[in-house]
Amino acid sequence: MAWVFDDHWRLAYATTAARFTYGGGTGELARFAIGEHFSGADALSVSRTWRFGPNSTERIEACATGALWPRRTRLSAWTARMRSPWTSTRTA
Repeated sequence: MAWVFDDHWRLAYATTAARFTYGGGTGELARFAIGEHFSGADALSVSRTWRFGPNSTERIEACATGALWPRRTRLSAWTARMRSPWTSTRTA
C-alpha cells in the first residue's frame, strides 16, 4: 500500500491497495486527488470521504510530520524490513 509524490509533494499515484483500504473494504475504491498538493484543500476534501486512513486535517498533518509513531519504532520496523536475506547469523 503506497502513495507516490513528486518533488513538490503533489500526489502522483496511489496503489489499488491504498484505494481499497481507504474505501473501507466495501469494494469501492477511494478517490485520491492526483496532481494536488498532499495537504492542499482539494486533497483534504477528498480524504475526508475515506472510511479509513488519514481522513482528517490532523491525521494528514501527522502523516506529513511522521508523528503517528515514535521515531525509534519507525526506524526499527524499517530496519527489519530492509535486512538483507543473504545476511544471516547461521553458519554453513
